[in-house]
Amino acid sequence: MAELSDAAELLVLDWLLTTGSPTRPAASVLALDTTTISDTDTGSTITEPPDGDGYDRQVVVWNAAAAGAADNNGVETFGPCTGTNWGSVTDFCVVDNASFGAGGVVVFTALDTPRTINVDDSLQFADQAITVTAD
Repeated sequence: MAELSDAAELLVLDWLLTTGSPTRPAASVLALDTTTISDTDTGSTITEPPDGDGYDRQVVVWNAAAAGAADNNGVETFGPCTGTNWGSVTDFCVVDNASFGAGGVVVFTALDTPRTINVDDSLQFADQAITVTAD
């Protein structure tokens, strides 16, 4: 289960409980992290693998939410790693900007099992493997 960032929680609360009209994120993009993400992190404070070296954030398309959850529509592939090892990937998040080191974190979670990414390795999420729930 993914957690909402503090910024995303405020957007939801404003939309649900006030007359405010929060702006929907312009993009939905996956980013990897080599440290634990917190609910106060942003796209510039998460610790992504090295910029370049085969690493790029991945635009994600979501299936329509049903039964309190939404999942990814399509395979998401990071890599292959080139040049410098990425290290141990422990977490991932959805950010609102495709540019490395930019944007805001929307939701985040830890991988079930951290994955060490060395040169020539890739990290792949299968179709419908990423699920965001609302309880």
